[in-house]
Amino acid sequence: MKEKIVVTGPKPPRITDTGPQPRRISPAEFAAALGAEPCDVRLEGDAGPITLASVGVELLKRLRSSGGRPGLPDATQRCKVPLSETDVSALADIVGAIERATGARPSLGQIASVILRMHLETLREAAQEKETTRPSKS
Repeated sequence: MKEKIVVTGPKPPRITDTGPQPRRISPAEFAAALGAEPCDVRLEGDAGPITLASVGVELLKRLRSSGGRPGLPDATQRCKVPLSETDVSALADIVGAIERATGARPSLGQIASVILRMHLETLREAAQEKETTRPSKS
């Protein structure tokens, strides 16, 4: 039979870690420490831990708290984007991975915003590279 235990003594003091916070390292610094080199391999389907780490790092760089839920400082538009249940589930998995790794709990919209921004930057860089390598018409 289960009985509820009631503690009647004084409340123990809360333990707080006052040591220095470990320094965050960027994915590029981490890759350099491992001797990794960039490659043109793209992940299909489930994102790997390095991809999730880069999303998490970008999110932490961009989020700024103003009292409530931290926001993205350069966000000027709010767009409603229809998502499938599969997409929402995948975003929730990313939120869970970032929460386990950092303790931060970003919203699904914040994660989607970071992923969209990263992908658009990749497309812009690819277009610029294509422009610079295109032979000039003379």
